[in-house]
Amino acid sequence: MISLTITDTQIALYADEIHQKILKHRLDAALDPKKNKKGALKRFEIKFYESVRKDVPRLLSLKPAEIEQEFAGYLVDHLDYVVFASGDLERIVAHIPAKDRPFYEQEWKKHVAPPRKNAKKPVRPKPCKCSFCVTSRNARLMFNWPDFTEKDKKVIPSESMAGRYVKSVGATVCPYCSRNYISPISDKDDNIYRPDLDHFYARSIYPYFGLCLQNLVPSCAACNCRIKNNVDFMFKKIFHPYQHEAPDDLFVLDGTFIVDKGKAEPSSMSVRINTAVDEPFLNGAAFFHLDTAYATHITQACDFVNSLNHLTDEWLEERATLLGLDKHYLKDVLHRSRLEDKETYKTRALGKMFRDIYNYCKTDLKR
Repeated sequence: MISLTITDTQIALYADEIHQKILKHRLDAALDPKKNKKGALKRFEIKFYESVRKDVPRLLSLKPAEIEQEFAGYLVDHLDYVVFASGDLERIVAHIPAKDRPFYEQEWKKHVAPPRKNAKKPVRPKPCKCSFCVTSRNARLMFNWPDFTEKDKKVIPSESMAGRYVKSVGATVCPYCSRNYISPISDKDDNIYRPDLDHFYARSIYPYFGLCLQNLVPSCAACNCRIKNNVDFMFKKIFHPYQHEAPDDLFVLDGTFIVDKGKAEPSSMSVRINTAVDEPFLNGAAFFHLDTAYATHITQACDFVNSLNHLTDEWLEERATLLGLDKHYLKDVLHRSRLEDKETYKTRALGKMFRDIYNYCKTDLKR
């Protein structure tokens, strides 16, 4: 797990750009009485969009805890909107007050599920006109994700607003698993390809938070699409990269060293999540299956421990003197300096595990 940072100034700039290029004209059009004469929007939708239009940049700049506070407020002031905008009663039912559920359950009965796909006779289903489907479609059009992710063909290299945002965050390794690189790449035609952007609070459930900048987490495809997907994290005590800084002892090295060889062997060692860390980290590690994932990296962990035990600082200093080199240069070659720094280890796959083992070996193994 790796924390992510982006300055308030950068957030403000992106929030203003999203407001001007995506939301302003959509909100103005939706709330134009001339265009809404036929009742294209329900009253509760108009009420919600009017509240949003009062301060769009504030909504887009909300921090994770503020997003949850905002949603709690919506449950009081805009309950109809947040329930219907979810598009599916099952997704949102846990957040609906018990006394209000019968009404929404009755409305959900009007929903018409699309027919199953038939390869031989493909049928284009008619869009369902229940309140859930209509409100959800309107919300997705309003907080339009494709506008944010579409590349600007007029600019070389061709890059989307989402791509620029990922660069501003500066993440090179997935913050959820710390195993996979997620750096943007370019092709020979100067097109830039960004990594996945996970909606921490799922866009399928909370479309109105779909463009909130600190709801967008650059991540690897395995964590975003295979594991997390549309799981609801609202009000859950779980690691959020923009909110939490993982402890220095998240990963723990267990086992016994082979005494006669003076080395760590994969057969006698294991890497696990420290059960003494706070709840958000335990829940995050369990959700993303980090214990299982990191069990496959025990060989790398043992190799690293052995390099620390045998290539000590004293040994490095002796060799540096002998070779006429700077000790810090040798540390750079062995990636040690990255682990000593509180930020640069985040640029290396498995860097969190290596840093925690490094800290462990510097203390516990010397006792």
